[in-house]
Amino acid sequence: MVQVKKQTLALLKAYLGKRSFGLNDRQFPKRRKMTGRWVRLRNTVAAKLMDPSFKTIRLYDLRYFAATMTYHKTRDILYTQKMLGHRKFQEHSEVRATGKLRGGRLHICSCRDR
Repeated sequence: MVQVKKQTLALLKAYLGKRSFGLNDRQFPKRRKMTGRWVRLRNTVAAKLMDPSFKTIRLYDLRYFAATMTYHKTRDILYTQKMLGHRKFQEHSEVRATGKLRGGRLHICSCRDR
């Protein structure tokens, strides 16, 4: 079961209410379309801020950023695991997200224990 805020649930209901979906229809865009949108947005931000380093940020890096910030705020690995949707602790213990402050910007990297 997924826990969703009431406001998010209301937005989702409004979205689904505006459209009529069949049983085999997609409610959300395909991965390729989402990636294309992210690349356009990322490149627009890089151009507006005149900082080409934004072009190196992947969509998946946002997940690591959210995990890092959640862990730093809560210091609770199990809560972070639940937020990421991992069912087993082993899944989350393999990936450790760390944030390092360099030149005023937070850099995110993921490290795998081997």
